[in-house]
Amino acid sequence: MDKNVDINVPPFYKDYVIGLFNSVHMIPDTIQNDLQKLIDVTDARSARSARAGNIVGQFVNHQAILTWLDQTAAKFPRLARIKDIGTTYEGRTQRTIIVGADSSSTKPIIWVDSAIHAREWLTTGTTIWIINYMLENYETDATVRGMMDHYDWHFLPVANPDGYDYTFTGDRLWRKTRRPNSGSSCRGTDPNRNWDAAWGTTGVSADPCAQTFPGSGPFSEKCTQNMRDRISELSGNIKLYMAVHSYSQMWLTPWGFGSPKPADYSELLDVANAGNDALRRTHGIRFEVGTPPDILYSASGGAYDWAKSVAGIKYAYTFELRPSSYSWNGFVVDASVIEPSGEEIWAALSTVADRIM
Repeated sequence: MDKNVDINVPPFYKDYVIGLFNSVHMIPDTIQNDLQKLIDVTDARSARSARAGNIVGQFVNHQAILTWLDQTAAKFPRLARIKDIGTTYEGRTQRTIIVGADSSSTKPIIWVDSAIHAREWLTTGTTIWIINYMLENYETDATVRGMMDHYDWHFLPVANPDGYDYTFTGDRLWRKTRRPNSGSSCRGTDPNRNWDAAWGTTGVSADPCAQTFPGSGPFSEKCTQNMRDRISELSGNIKLYMAVHSYSQMWLTPWGFGSPKPADYSELLDVANAGNDALRRTHGIRFEVGTPPDILYSASGGAYDWAKSVAGIKYAYTFELRPSSYSWNGFVVDASVIEPSGEEIWAALSTVADRIM
């Protein structure tokens, strides 16, 4: 499979790595000479936004998001309410906001979570933009009103708060949780390899220092335990599960862990293609649709595979947001990308919700 691979290299290793590629007749492209400079610029803007309290369309830390969710629910008491689903290893709150007119325990549910991989800031920015858009436009937008009248939308903007906050205070490109691993000096588990869906079988590493370490066992992490318990509590009503990741511009369908495809794969693909058409019409951005083994790589223990195979949620997908796999900036995008990303993902979500209604 021909795919681009991005490699971050310390400056003092750059010539050595280029030499290795040249020795096998490969010519790598240098797409960013100073990644830290790009990180420093986005970090400074994020800090200013957090102090100003204006987080829609900005990248801010977890506490600023919790405060905004509380304020937003208070501003729209008939349309939104808060539900905390648990605390993490480091004691941070996993907070959901339920968006829907006259919410009840019997309405069908759409579940959307983001930032289970800590460094994927655009996922949280996009989710918050959509939450705000729905609430601000309920009275004037017929599509929004229909979506909120029929469904309760459960949003978890930060699924991995410990790792997410660490990207603001420690390592901007941190991916995992922050719990120590027994017998290792390396912290953290990949929380999107930690679900009980073919756990530990493919696309993982047994090395606790690796980015794809799946943990000591399924649901070894508090953040995935809390999500499992809340989704299980609601699963009879959840009609769509959507995990929001970045980046590469993909719409991933089950199964992530391999073949054969689900028995209802043609239905899953039809709905995904309809949503993807709506997404593309918004700003002309193209997402590739398919299973991870077909268009990306196999990976076990993923949240959306568990949502479908164990929780019984028929329509379960994963977004990989902007930019494309050919981009030069990857996880470190400018905040100006949030609004167009939110617009196209809302178009996709509302189209899928309408199709399965």
